[in-house]
Amino acid sequence: MVSLARALLVMLVGASLGGCGEEPSSGTGSPAGGSSGAPAGTAGGAGAPGGGTAGDVATSGGGAGGVAGAAAGATGTSGSAGASPGGAAGSGTGSFVHPGLLLRREDVDRIRSGVLAGTEPYAAGFRRLQMERRAALDYQPTPFAVVTRVTGAGGAGNTELRDDANAAFFHAVQWAVSGEAAHATKAIEILDAWSSTLTAIEGDADRFLAAGLYGYQLANAGELLRHLGAPWPADAVARFQRLLLDVFYPLTHEFLLTHAGSRVDHHFANWDASMLVTTLSVGVFADDRAKYDEAVDYYLNGMGNGAIARAVWDGETGQLQESGRDQAHAQLGIGLLAALCETAYGQGDDLYAALDDRLLKGFEYTAQYLLGGDVPFATYSDASRTFTEISAVNREQRRPIYEMVLNHYVRRRGVPAPFVQELAAAIRPEGYHGDHPGFGTLLFSR
Repeated sequence: MVSLARALLVMLVGASLGGCGEEPSSGTGSPAGGSSGAPAGTAGGAGAPGGGTAGDVATSGGGAGGVAGAAAGATGTSGSAGASPGGAAGSGTGSFVHPGLLLRREDVDRIRSGVLAGTEPYAAGFRRLQMERRAALDYQPTPFAVVTRVTGAGGAGNTELRDDANAAFFHAVQWAVSGEAAHATKAIEILDAWSSTLTAIEGDADRFLAAGLYGYQLANAGELLRHLGAPWPADAVARFQRLLLDVFYPLTHEFLLTHAGSRVDHHFANWDASMLVTTLSVGVFADDRAKYDEAVDYYLNGMGNGAIARAVWDGETGQLQESGRDQAHAQLGIGLLAALCETAYGQGDDLYAALDDRLLKGFEYTAQYLLGGDVPFATYSDASRTFTEISAVNREQRRPIYEMVLNHYVRRRGVPAPFVQELAAAIRPEGYHGDHPGFGTLLFSR
């Protein structure tokens, strides 16, 4: 299966190279919470990031390899890197790039240089991050032993887990960029609080969403701390890794297999998408190639609505599987898939390019509609629903998901994306939304 998935990835890329938590988006510029102000200086302890690896359970050498390297690895040989960044490695238990989730070391270096020099848009993006209340040093985590999420995003501990996952990532980024040790300490405090407390995520089918929506954000925070030299003890790193492997991954894996006991096409695309990005992220954090490949294979070949051929339902127009539902969930799904693609790209697998840049078509379609344009719509129907027209519900919402995609397709690849470019400019600097790490102006501008 792994060999088949990677061989298919080579063909797909070669052909083209050449939810649910409805917290209002802060992407329009006004802060969602209080202001933490500018950093108060560098405290002792963590020092500037970028040194050795903190508390490694298993270290990694080169990257996961490019597409060509992955294809060679599927046959048991080590190949050279393909068009994407990363070193050469095959499948199986091959090593990963670290840090290697949404941000790589070179990304952190680029962001830090821009912020320290006061270069735009990095400076504005960093100021926007500092305005967020979860990024303030007086933020306190609220861990639960058992988190419950039920339909409608209610349940004990659900909001707290979401907020703390956001906060851990925000503080990890602030430390990585500014070198202010107190932010590393705060991020570690948050992750340690949950890894020493949380034992289960329960509820109705929505329990799977809690695992999918929050797991990858926690993993992203841990990845930066672990591999940029934060003072995170090895036993604490190991405990956090067990949290990802024993609490989050079993739920995302189960959902991709069973879809909570329903038909494979019953749930909307964003459900699969959240499971995929967390499964992939856990795989990278834990150096577990099988989990990484599970997500890649499903994205390319899966039968559920989160696979790229189904999430972007119309490969010509870019109409999404959720376009007839509402625009909040439509953006949620493609935003999560973009995070999946960005992570895989850093590991040498260009999922962005799959099926002739199909994800970009979905983003362009959605952005055009959100900007007030008219878009074609073909009746969508499956066993659970029928949509005969695009939904105007949440048309005013702009989620912070566009800078990442703009900077990949336009800046890295030189592929035009006029509607994404216009929408990204309209909400710059990006804020955040509870379902997405956000702050793309800071993190992904290049």
